[in-house]
Amino acid sequence: MHLDRTKLVLDKALAVLKVIKTDKDLIASYFSDYILIVFFSELEEKIKESLHEALLKATTKELSVFLSTTMDTIFKRIDKKNLGKTIKYFGGSNKERFDSLLDDGTSQKYINFIENRHKVAHPGESVTVSWEEVKEVVNVGEKVINAFRLSLGLKP
Repeated sequence: MHLDRTKLVLDKALAVLKVIKTDKDLIASYFSDYILIVFFSELEEKIKESLHEALLKATTKELSVFLSTTMDTIFKRIDKKNLGKTIKYFGGSNKERFDSLLDDGTSQKYINFIENRHKVAHPGESVTVSWEEVKEVVNVGEKVINAFRLSLGLKP
């Protein structure tokens, strides 16, 4: 599963930064903030789509519709800890599989992106993710989504 919207925004930001002459650091900082917001939104959408797909696969259509409709009460956050909790709802060793599919570096970058997205959304806190780090957001996000999907028995 791909983060097409986030990749498009990142690609456009990279193109703009290649041609501008002044204030590159400031503009890159603004782009970083915006990309983190788009990333979070798209990732949440992809995780919910994956959950819906897993529910359709594992239940009757009626039960799946009920669970999908009430999913917001079950699935509240997309940070790594809460993704693990959501996967545990499906039983078995799904959470361990999820954790094993993500190396420590990917997990730490993902956690950093989510924490910094919250800082962007709640002014007053200083964003600590760099433009160089943000350029990895699509790759990291897709690894997390694919690990999530695989841990639920879905194709990446």
